[in-house]
Amino acid sequence: MGFDRIERQKDNDLEVVPYAYSKKLYLDDKGEPRYQLDPLTKEPTDTLVRDYVFVAPMDEVLKHFDKTQAAPVVPDEEVKNLKFSFIGKGNQVLVDLDEPAARLNHRNIYVTLRDIEDRNGNMMASPKTACYYVNNSSLQWMVNRYDTTIKYGNGDAFELPFYNNGATAHNYTIDNCPKWITLSKYKDVLAPQTLDGVTATVSKDLNIGTYNEIIYLTDEDGITEPLYLNLTVEGEQPAWAQNVSGELLKNSMSISGQVYLYNELDTDSRDIVGAFDKENVCHGFANITHDVQTGETALYLTVYDSEASGLDLNFRLWQYSTGREIMLTATPAVKFESGAVLGTDKPVRLEGGNSFMQYFSLKEGWNWVSFNVNSEQMSDLNTLLSSMRWNDGDALTELGSRLVMTYEKDKKQWVASGNTAGVVISPQKSYAIKVKEDCKFPIGGTVITDEKVRTIKLKQGWNAIGYTPTINLPVETALSDYYDLAEDGDVIKSHTEFAYFSKSGNTGRWRGSLQFMKPGEGYMLLRKNGVDTSFVYPYYEMGSSVSENGPQPISRAASQKRSTMSVSATVAGFEAEEGDILLAYSNGEIVGESVLLGESEPAYLSIAGDSQQPILFAIEREGEIVASTAEIMAFSTNAVIGSPEMPTVINFMQADYEDGVWYTVGGIKLPQKPTRKGLYIYNGKKVVVK
Repeated sequence: MGFDRIERQKDNDLEVVPYAYSKKLYLDDKGEPRYQLDPLTKEPTDTLVRDYVFVAPMDEVLKHFDKTQAAPVVPDEEVKNLKFSFIGKGNQVLVDLDEPAARLNHRNIYVTLRDIEDRNGNMMASPKTACYYVNNSSLQWMVNRYDTTIKYGNGDAFELPFYNNGATAHNYTIDNCPKWITLSKYKDVLAPQTLDGVTATVSKDLNIGTYNEIIYLTDEDGITEPLYLNLTVEGEQPAWAQNVSGELLKNSMSISGQVYLYNELDTDSRDIVGAFDKENVCHGFANITHDVQTGETALYLTVYDSEASGLDLNFRLWQYSTGREIMLTATPAVKFESGAVLGTDKPVRLEGGNSFMQYFSLKEGWNWVSFNVNSEQMSDLNTLLSSMRWNDGDALTELGSRLVMTYEKDKKQWVASGNTAGVVISPQKSYAIKVKEDCKFPIGGTVITDEKVRTIKLKQGWNAIGYTPTINLPVETALSDYYDLAEDGDVIKSHTEFAYFSKSGNTGRWRGSLQFMKPGEGYMLLRKNGVDTSFVYPYYEMGSSVSENGPQPISRAASQKRSTMSVSATVAGFEAEEGDILLAYSNGEIVGESVLLGESEPAYLSIAGDSQQPILFAIEREGEIVASTAEIMAFSTNAVIGSPEMPTVINFMQADYEDGVWYTVGGIKLPQKPTRKGLYIYNGKKVVVK
């Protein structure tokens, strides 16, 4: 045992000093310290009989202590007595535990026998203890650990099978499921000797990263079986890391280097480094190499160019763990030189940190965006937008503003009433960009950490707001600082989804199709209160994981319109099933849609439009139109129709379509195939006539 002092002999006296480890001295019958006997004369010597190991004083010991190493420990195991009964037969003893099965499952049971006589009446010489591990669950997962990797944004699903190996049926529930997973069912009855399972669908908005969770399968007796789920969400490798343009392969140079992020060496072999010119054209890429056995880490990068020399190179790192493209600074700066070999004596140092590239995936038509980076380029619109080849007539405007800037290709500049010199792009605002074809628009900058920049000012009515965090956040988390300021009827919407704020008692929540706010997307917030206010977005480090989730909407609606209206609705006149899709049509195209979650839950549709066009509705089930309406609503910019507490009602008539016959979406039978452009029903399926 250990003490905080040690006794040692000094001039036949005992001196107390600090120590590291000790046991007691042996004493004689009179209580005096005992001395060792001489083996020949059997006379006492001057040496005390000690039963401890003498070590240096504590202060000396601490000098040699490695504080980075933990002391050896044993698990803190709390042992409890169990109720039991027993019976013996021959040389066997049966111990019956009188305890609930759920208390014993997956536990170590220690059984100690003592005072047992043999047939001759002889008692056990000493107690005997045996340890048993109990597994008494009839419900079992097929595997107790499931590892899977999915792509970000896909909303992938996977199967989790389990079985009942018992002789009776069991009711089961699945508990502790993370919010970012939706199961096909959470409870059911499983017959004996039967295999079953659930489909787990991952939120499409779950951030890139690794997630570790434990899901429990529990029967009616409370007996639980754990499943260890390890999920990795990975981003798509950038297009520049696929291949280098053949036009650049004429000349090459070699670079040997090392990558440092926040002054720490990057050793992830899944990370990719690319070399770029000022127009963001990739001239070469390579993975970081890391030898696990030797610990050596390096980057071997070959760079290409059509010219022999003179090209200034900059570098970016695609980071696997976050999906981000981090901007790197080379020390010293690197220029292309055909045949050159850099870093042979000393590796080229590439350093990165908070500077990264933000990409906007723009679709044909209007896109709502926000710039969640700090960049000096934002003070000059033409410089900010110079990294992409725009088409004549592409447009950019601040949401809620009358100012529209248009790109003139022959002048290679953006114009607004002849001048854009005073136009400044702000991370606190949101913008609409119209493009003629799908494209990716990059912008470089640093992470926004300053609270002033993360502060969003609001007035009564609609406010075009940006989004400054670097990761996806649930609406409740992103707007947590606005919670006490929000009122019934406040609305937050993106280009395709929206959510209402509603209060019940003292508790408020955001309800609707918009579940997550995301970097790069633009938003509008409707504030009912007449008092101006502000809120602050939370700050999260790049790569952080926030794993909340709710019902997942779908989005096939056209995004070519600049404005939207928000509709909360329930269905009447038709017996809808969970999973049916409520569609909104205008001029033969889908302009809004939402999955029906049941009769008690309203559907939330963000309907896109540019002018006061009539809107009709239909219900789709397994790819077929099963119900439709006439034109019952007109589009109105930023209108809010219905609410979670009082949704508007959409009345349907059930469709009974004959095969081979054309119908309008309102159910009117047509004599022949229509020639007028629009949406029709043929063989029970929707058909667009162009």
